[in-house]
Amino acid sequence: MTEYEKKERNRSTVSSIGVDTASHAIPPAVKQQLADIEKNLYTEDMRFLKWKKCRNDLEAYSYEMRNNLEDYGNFVKFCDPAIRPTFLADITATVEWLYDAGENAPLVDYETRLAKFHGIGEAIRRRYRFHEALLDTKSAYDKMVASIQQKLSESQTLTDESREQIIAKC
Repeated sequence: MTEYEKKERNRSTVSSIGVDTASHAIPPAVKQQLADIEKNLYTEDMRFLKWKKCRNDLEAYSYEMRNNLEDYGNFVKFCDPAIRPTFLADITATVEWLYDAGENAPLVDYETRLAKFHGIGEAIRRRYRFHEALLDTKSAYDKMVASIQQKLSESQTLTDESREQIIAKC
């Protein structure tokens, strides 16, 4: 028996391929420049949105206070009569200013006017809310005292001293 020799043939084909080494990435200097531009645009957008929000807040607050401080408004009896006419005049002047010279006013002007109105108007609003909730709070308190009185009269285990302490706390 004869042995055959096995030969492996490796064939390879070589051809030249044109390779382009150009990169499509943005150079670092240009990338930083674009990031700075984007940051400036974002800052400008936030400034504009803050301006718009402050303008809308001033407008809404002016209308709310004016409507509630007019002759039959909710806040009338909680506002000092000496302050009310001048405060209403300031509000009316501000509403007119909003649609005239205030149309393109800087943010500082809006913030100043809003802070001035909040200084006067929030005290009035707090008094209104206090008196509005007072009746409900008093009613809930009276119900609670009645409930405690009923439980005290039904309780067999309390001493007279304990009852007096509970009544004093009510």
